[in-house]
Parts: sequence; structure tokens; C-alpha cells
Amino acid sequence: MADVRALVERCIAPLYPLEAQAEVSDDEMHALDARARAELSLPEGIFYNGLGYLDWDGNSTQWHPGIQPLVDELRASKNKGIDARNARVGAEHEAAKAAVRVWCSAA
Repeated sequence: MADVRALVERCIAPLYPLEAQAEVSDDEMHALDARARAELSLPEGIFYNGLGYLDWDGNSTQWHPGIQPLVDELRASKNKGIDARNARVGAEHEAAKAAVRVWCSAA
């Protein structure tokens, strides 16, 4: 019976690697930057030249200085979905393994 159980357990679809925490794509970063430009004012001493953000010392960045909370918000939202999927997939996999154990013990 142990051989049958091992054989049936091998037939259960493998648990795909769980997804890692969310990354923010370039397209999403550009969308967040556009949102930041529309919704947030620039800090004192920072200006936008059409290509990026500059301060009076010549330091520049591609992204709006206030973008980080928007990035964090998007990442949290995406991670919530990933965590839910990972929990569902893990539960389904454990349920399949439990069903095999029950079936093998009844046989």
C-alpha cells in the first residue's frame, strides 16, 4: 500500500514555486510618476524640467520626489493578492495530499 500511496502522491500536480513579493515595473513607475506630478506638489527647491527633477545643487532624479508612498501603496496592494494566491495554492495542495492519505488508508 505504501508503494501505491507514493505513486498516487507523485501524480498530484507539483506545488509551483510561490510568488515572491511584488516588483514594480517600469510602466507602473511611469504611471505612478504621472500620478505624482498630477496630485503632489514639489518640495521647496525642487523643480521639473520636462525630463526629470532637479534641485538647486544640480542633483537630479527621474522620479517625482514624493513617489515612494505611491510605490509602497502599489506594492502592498500587489503583495496582498500574491499572499492570497499563495495561501490558496498551498491549501489546495495540502487538501490534495490529505485526500490521497484518506484514500490510501481506506483501501
